[in-house]
Amino acid sequence: MSDDKITICVIGNSHIVACHDGWKSIQPLHQSIDVSFFVSAKERTPLLRIAGNRIVSDPGKWSSWKSLVE
Repeated sequence: MSDDKITICVIGNSHIVACHDGWKSIQPLHQSIDVSFFVSAKERTPLLRIAGNRIVSDPGKWSSWKSLVE
């Protein structure tokens, strides 16, 4: 198996909190996977766009998104 790290970004509404909590319980078994969770109201999702290899928002809009990073 490769030593490369897999990076996953999960973007959604409050329902992804259950996925976040589940991931925290199994994450120690999957050290080669890095998952970031971002949650906001569904009306804000269209504000995101892909720019190169990043997901970005227009300036001033990002403050409505919350990261589930502790």
